[in-house]
Amino acid sequence: MHTAKEAAAPLQGVACKFASAEKLPLTGRMRGGGPSQFPPKGNGRAACEEIMTELEIWVVTANPKDYPGCFVARKWLGQTPSDEIIICAKLNPLRRQLQERGLVKLMRMEGDDPMIVETWL
Repeated sequence: MHTAKEAAAPLQGVACKFASAEKLPLTGRMRGGGPSQFPPKGNGRAACEEIMTELEIWVVTANPKDYPGCFVARKWLGQTPSDEIIICAKLNPLRRQLQERGLVKLMRMEGDDPMIVETWL
C-alpha cells in the first residue's frame, strides 16, 4: 500500500494527469453527431433513456483506494463508468480541468459516499 506522499510523488510539477494522452471530447452530442434535443421528440420514455445513457457525468473523489492522497475525477456515461479519469494532487487544478470542458459543478448530496467531493455535468 502506498502512502499519500508516495502516491502524489508522480504528480509533482504536474497540475493534473490524464488516464489518456488524448484531449477529451466535448459533451452535448447524441448518437449520429447531431446536437442533442430537449424536450425529446417521439416516445418520451425511450428518448429520455437514450439521453441518460449519453449523459456525461464526472464524479470527483478524494483519496480513493486506487490513488491514495489524490483527487480523482472519473467519467461516467449515464450509469456506466468509462475508462477516462483525471488525477490531481490538489482539488482546484482538477476543478479547472472540468470547467474548461464547460461542465457545471453540483455539490455532493447527503446520501453520497463520503469520499465523493462533488459531481460535474
